[in-house]
Amino acid sequence: MDDRREELLYRKVNQLAALLIAGVSILALLVGVVAILLHGSIKNIDSSLADANHKIAELQARLELLERAESASPESPRSSDATATSRPTSRQQDRRSRKRPTTNPTDGAAAPVPQEEAGVLALRRGIEALESGNNAEAVAALTEAKKDKKIAGQAAVLLARIALQAGDLAAATAELDDCASVDPRNVDAPGVKAQIAFAKQQFEECATIIAAMSPDNAQDAVLLMMLGESQLHLNRLAQAADAFGHVTDLEPQNAKAWHLGGVALLKNLDPTPAAYRLGRAAELSPEDVQTWLHLGVALTNSDQCADAVHAFAQGLALDDSVADAHWGRAVALARLGQGAEARGALALAVALTPGLADRASAVPGLLEAEPERVRKKTGRKQR
Repeated sequence: MDDRREELLYRKVNQLAALLIAGVSILALLVGVVAILLHGSIKNIDSSLADANHKIAELQARLELLERAESASPESPRSSDATATSRPTSRQQDRRSRKRPTTNPTDGAAAPVPQEEAGVLALRRGIEALESGNNAEAVAALTEAKKDKKIAGQAAVLLARIALQAGDLAAATAELDDCASVDPRNVDAPGVKAQIAFAKQQFEECATIIAAMSPDNAQDAVLLMMLGESQLHLNRLAQAADAFGHVTDLEPQNAKAWHLGGVALLKNLDPTPAAYRLGRAAELSPEDVQTWLHLGVALTNSDQCADAVHAFAQGLALDDSVADAHWGRAVALARLGQGAEARGALALAVALTPGLADRASAVPGLLEAEPERVRKKTGRKQR
C-alpha cells in the first residue's frame, strides 16, 4: 500500500516537472519572437531615419543652390513651382535677409535704415565717444539720436552734461528743457539740473532738487558732494556733515569729503569728531596745507594741543607763509605752557598779518614777556 502511494506521488512530481519545462520553453519561444519583431522594427526605424536625413540633405542642397542663384542674379524671378517646393522657413528667411546687401538692385543706392534703429545706433555711438573723451563726435551722434522720440530725452540729458562740462550753462539748460518736453520722467535729468544750479551758486535750489530725488538716484557721490557743499554754504552744518559722511561711506578714499565734513563739524563746535575726519583727510592728502591747518584747530579746540602743534608744523613745512598756521601754533603752545615758543610763533604770525596782534590779548599767557614788536602792535606796556 505504501509502495503504491509513493509511486503515485512520484508520477505527480514528474508531471509537474514536465509542465514546468514546457512552460519555460514556451516563454523562451515568446521572448525569441518578440526579439525578432523588435529587431525588425529597429531596422525599419534606422532605415526611416536614414531616408529622412537623406531628404534633409537634398533640401539643404537645393536651398543653397537657390541662394547662390539669387545672389548671382537678383532680378531673375523664381518659378512658382520652385517657390512651392522649396519655400524656406522663417528662421532661414531671417538668416538670408541678414546676408543680403542693403542695396536697391535698380540703382545701387543704400536702403534707408529705419529711424528708430538709426537713433539707437547713434545713441550708442555717442556714448562710446563720450567714454573715449571725444566730445565733438559725441555731440554729433547724440544730436542725431534726438530725432528718435523714444530716446530723445536720454540723448538730451547726455548733451546737457557735455554742455555743463564745457561751462555752457545756457546750452545745458536748453537741453534739459528738450528732455522735459519729450521725457518728463527721465531719472537722470534732476541730477544734471542740480549740477547746473550748483554751478550757478544757487545752493538752495541745488539742495532742494537733490533732496527731492529718490534715494536710489540720490546715492551718488557727485550729487552728495554738491549737497554737502550747498548745505555748508547755507550754514546748515549738521546736514552738510551728514552728506559728506555719506560720501565717505561710498568713497572711503575721498580726501575732500573727509576734509569738508571735518570743517562742517568744526564750525558746528564739535571738534573731536571734526579732528577724526580731518585726520583721515590728512592721511589721504598730506600735501594739503589747509587740511593741516583745520586739523590743528580741531585738535586745539579738543584739548589735544601737543598733536595740534604737530599738525600746524606739518602745514608750515609745506608753506611757512600761512599766518593762521603760525597763529594756531602759538595758541597751542601757550596752552601747553610753552610761553617762549608761543611768543616766537606769535611774532611770525604778526609779521605776516599785523592785525593778529589785536587778538593776542584773548589768549592767556601769550603776551607775557611778549616781544617788542607784538607789544607795540597791541599798545600794551611791559611790566
